[in-house]
Amino acid sequence: MRLIADTLERQEGVLRREQALGAGFSRHVIDGRVASGQWQRLHKGVFATFSGPVPRAALLWGAVLRAGGDAVLSHHTAAEVWTDQSSSSIHVSVPRQAGSLIIPGLVLHYSSRLPGARHPARLPPPTTLEETVLDLADVSPTAEDAVAWAIKACQRRLNLLITARSQRGGRG
Repeated sequence: MRLIADTLERQEGVLRREQALGAGFSRHVIDGRVASGQWQRLHKGVFATFSGPVPRAALLWGAVLRAGGDAVLSHHTAAEVWTDQSSSSIHVSVPRQAGSLIIPGLVLHYSSRLPGARHPARLPPPTTLEETVLDLADVSPTAEDAVAWAIKACQRRLNLLITARSQRGGRG
C-alpha cells in the first residue's frame, strides 16, 4: 500500500485504472467508489481518488495520464507551469506515432521531438522551457507574439538565476 500512497501523492491523488488494479483494487471496487462519489472520473480510465473540487494540478495529471506514458504538458499549459499563468485549456503533446487520439477536454498536439522535449524532472511532465517557447512561437498569430514568448523565457531564466545567486549569498 505504501507504493500506491507514494503514487497518489506524486500524482495529486489521480490514478489510471491500470494503476488502481495493480495496487489491488478490483474493477468492482473502482466502479463502486466512482458510483458513490468517493472517486471522480476525470477521463476514460482516469480517476481523482477524492470527492469535491478538483484542483488544477490534479486536472493536469489527469490529462497526462489519459494521453499516455510519453505524453507531456505542452504549449500554453506548459507555459502555465513555467510562468504560473493559468491557461484556459489543457494542451498535451504525444509522440507523432501515437495514432489519432481524440480526448474530450484536451487539445492534443503530435510531436516528433518527444521524448527529448520532455523536462527530465518536473511533474506532471511538461516540455522543457526551450521546447515550450518553440511550440508557442510556432502557433503565435504574429511574429511579434512569437518574439514575445522568447523574451518572456529569457526573463524567466534571468529571474531564476538571480534568485539562485541570492540564495547562495551573492555572486557565483
